[in-house]
Amino acid sequence: MRLAELVEGVSGAASRVTRTVRQRAPRKARKKSRPISKAQRAARQAQGRYMGSLRQLSAEAKAKVKAIRAKSGVQAAIAAARKMAKST
Repeated sequence: MRLAELVEGVSGAASRVTRTVRQRAPRKARKKSRPISKAQRAARQAQGRYMGSLRQLSAEAKAKVKAIRAKSGVQAAIAAARKMAKST
């Protein structure tokens, strides 16, 4: 008798779970991402190196590096940030 009650309880719970799963909205299909160009990949990598080198600097040093980036470009700013980090 007890076993029958347990089986009935489990099957009831399973039907409730399947009911809630069926009621969930279907997921949208993920858009296929297009491959990026070599130039875009290089730009993203440079941006990552730039941001990573800025993280360890003080606010004053960050301002100097941002000025260098505006004047001379990302590569010069990365070099300056690394040099500033070593001197600290």
